[in-house]
Amino acid sequence: MSQAPYFTQHLRATRPYLRQLSEELDRLRAARKLSPKWTSPAAFDAVADALKSSGIDVAAPTFDTRALSMEVQAALMYSQWLVDGSVVYDFNPLLTEALAHSEVKDICVDDLRFPFDAVYFHFGHQESLTLQSGAPICGAFVFYSPGLSLRVTLVAPRAPDTPWHQRYDEVYDLRVLPQHFSKPLRVAIECAIQDDVADLQMAADTIRKESAQAVTKYGAASEDDLAVGQLLDLKRRGLDAVEQFLSTHIAHHAVYLRCFELIANGLCYATAYRDDVREMWPTNTPEKLRQKADNAPPKESARALSKLNALGFRKVNRVGEAFGAAAENGSAGTVAPHLRKAHWRNQAFGPEMKQRRLRWIRSTRVLGGGADTAERVYEVNPQKL
Repeated sequence: MSQAPYFTQHLRATRPYLRQLSEELDRLRAARKLSPKWTSPAAFDAVADALKSSGIDVAAPTFDTRALSMEVQAALMYSQWLVDGSVVYDFNPLLTEALAHSEVKDICVDDLRFPFDAVYFHFGHQESLTLQSGAPICGAFVFYSPGLSLRVTLVAPRAPDTPWHQRYDEVYDLRVLPQHFSKPLRVAIECAIQDDVADLQMAADTIRKESAQAVTKYGAASEDDLAVGQLLDLKRRGLDAVEQFLSTHIAHHAVYLRCFELIANGLCYATAYRDDVREMWPTNTPEKLRQKADNAPPKESARALSKLNALGFRKVNRVGEAFGAAAENGSAGTVAPHLRKAHWRNQAFGPEMKQRRLRWIRSTRVLGGGADTAERVYEVNPQKL
């Protein structure tokens, strides 16, 4: 199995439950029931059915309960992205390199502009940024609910020969609550991680308390009773899963901070330099269907588009092609981040300096060339944000 260029396509290729889930989403859409009340149980049922069909007994003591909970999370992530428009932003590698070395400084979540409520950001495999599995991160899903939350899910596909039910650690999700939106990004992420850790510690304490109550109620000898033994085993497995989630937060702490800053830089660039965002088909799109979708008469074009959508192909937004071309040509204003970091500045302006506008201060060193000692300032028109 070859790796798909985007994680959205990788999910379709590796998760057998997505077909059942997609069909259920279509039914819910037709019934006007697309809400967490209906989509959450649909995702759970789809994943559970796929595990059963694969011969996986979720009640077995050896089954890692994280596989079920995290696969359900991945299913909900994909379904939300699918329902909200299937938007992909694909960043030019040279721009990604520049943004990875660009500081966000005092930028807050409130300063960011989200072109869509749900979007997948593709940065390509970042070998220096890996999840606990050791797989390099290639992108992230960003879900923004104004005034409610900001969820960012890092994704890192594992080796092609990994069974699908062992791929649950390909995703790592974190939610930032609105009370942190006005804080600098690093502070907001630190607070978000602390929020999740506190929730998990509370869950662990609850499981320990319930286990102790069960032992007290039934007596230690009653562990020989099958039903009681199963109950206590379930509690032990639940506690193990919670503690493993806690260790995952510790392992992913630093990499999440770096990735979130890259994503924030990508959002700033995509919304500030909209003329460097171009819609196009992915490189692996079937050529005949692409030609028909773009050039055939309306009915034939619609059929081709329908086939492409069924196969998981949709146009993506390529970001930074002009930037990349300028860098390859050695034009002034491109960045060699190993020499001097770029950064965004949230500048006050207007009456009583109460308004804000983003300015990207980026190095003028040419990739592979000499340096210009003066900073280049790129202003962002706030009316275009």
